[in-house]
Amino acid sequence: MSRYRLIEADKKGELRIPSIRPLDQFYLFTGKDYILLKKMETPTPLANFQKLSLEIQEQFKTKGLKKTEINKAIKWARKK
Repeated sequence: MSRYRLIEADKKGELRIPSIRPLDQFYLFTGKDYILLKKMETPTPLANFQKLSLEIQEQFKTKGLKKTEINKAIKWARKK
């Protein structure tokens, strides 16, 4: 759903764009007579963790690591 709205720059040359929240990130595309903002979809920390967990599980399966070996490695790392 596209919506069009006329907005004006303030005295400092800044634009106030409704529906943009603090820390939102955008790709900026510019041309001779246009500016286009495309919102970046940033994954949540939980989504990042889940993706990383799946990648690690796949590596463990590929290398044939057993659960007991992984538990030993965790205990070793926690001692340090």
